[in-house]
Amino acid sequence: CFEHDGYARQKAIAWWRQRSPDPVPDTAERAVEIAQGGGIAPTLGITVRSVVGDDFDRITNYELGPMPEPIPADSYCGYDPDEIPF
Repeated sequence: CFEHDGYARQKAIAWWRQRSPDPVPDTAERAVEIAQGGGIAPTLGITVRSVVGDDFDRITNYELGPMPEPIPADSYCGYDPDEIPF
């Protein structure tokens, strides 16, 4: 969703801002790197509603843990200088 426009991107931006103090990533790959580096608040619990006839359950509520500290600007999750392609 980070790489899309319109509604999907707006939903991704809102989701990210509720969970991370870091800037909204431009790519899904960068979002995963930040998440794996501890850059998003953990989800502590969810409330799910099941409706007969619906194919999928719906999350109706959630509880987030504490917001993590921002990742320092000079630090990059998953960055390996030996993998630079130039």
